[in-house]
Amino acid sequence: MVTTHYMDKAQHCQNLVFIKHGRLVALGSPAAIKESKVRGQVLEIACSDPARAIPALRKMGMLDEVALYGSLIHVVAPDVESLKPQIEEALQHSGVGVRVMDLIAPSLEDVFISSVRAP
Repeated sequence: MVTTHYMDKAQHCQNLVFIKHGRLVALGSPAAIKESKVRGQVLEIACSDPARAIPALRKMGMLDEVALYGSLIHVVAPDVESLKPQIEEALQHSGVGVRVMDLIAPSLEDVFISSVRAP
């Protein structure tokens, strides 16, 4: 048994358990958890100023998650791909240049964050 908050390490385990406030919120293989617990699509954004972009994205009020992954931003929402024009407009309005915006498969980290932030 291993305990870690590092999802890149947890990805190598056969079975995982996510616990929040003593309550089990996810159980299964990394692939099964990613498949069953993701709550929307993940949009990965490379931009000129992530520190300015994150508050602008959160202010939109239509995104379930906005998180920094290194120098990239992950945005999670149902059908987030349809929100790309509004996301790009909000970032440009905040003076943030968008280099790339791609829909990606959710990482275990995306699912973990979503699971522990859920009510």
